Amino acid sequence: MVILRFALKRSFRSPIPILVNIVLPIALLAFSGLWGDDDSRGYYFVALIILFVSFPLTGAITDDRRQRTIVRIMTTPTTTLNYLSQNFIACMVPLLMQIVLIGVFGMRWHDWHIEFAFSLCLIYTFFAATSIAFAFAWGCVFKNREVSFTVLAMVMTFASFAGILLPLEFLPTILYYIFMIFPTFWVASGIEELIHNGATFWYIICLLVLVGFVVFFLMDGSKRGAY
Repeated sequence: MVILRFALKRSFRSPIPILVNIVLPIALLAFSGLWGDDDSRGYYFVALIILFVSFPLTGAITDDRRQRTIVRIMTTPTTTLNYLSQNFIACMVPLLMQIVLIGVFGMRWHDWHIEFAFSLCLIYTFFAATSIAFAFAWGCVFKNREVSFTVLAMVMTFASFAGILLPLEFLPTILYYIFMIFPTFWVASGIEELIHNGATFWYIICLLVLVGFVVFFLMDGSKRGAY
């Protein structure tokens, strides 16, 4: 748990990602036009913020590799999976703060039912976990933070078209099936299903797929090694 305590302190040491993480979604909630009907894009823009804020929160792993701090950590009985898991929890805390605020302000400003707010926050939480785990796995590939950020930004931008920037029904059939390999497709599909039909079986399927992504990315990162 020492790694967890240190990672929590490090997560809150840089205030800019935290402020962006909290202020931007609340600012979006203040625009009623983004939340007025079933086709409003505000729900999806929050997922986009979660996606892009996740990488700065996980930059500490790349820093540990570049500064060789990870070498000293791995001389202890700590495993790579344990190291990633504790950093994962630390990075989730700011995102969970954001998600709770979204639910609270959504119920207050837009009259969301508590069941809808809970289900929406749940899929946001699962997607946040997926984004963090993906950023961790990605960070285990690149030692250079600038290179990692540049390439990852391009990948995230491409993935964000999968239902977040563009509605899923606007995607050509080929792209629709290609985008299914990205977590953004499943969070967008889950949000769309929740808005139109509620927490149905398909919504649950989307949650389970996101959980599968979390497990896959964490296991992949641990197999690659934190070095």
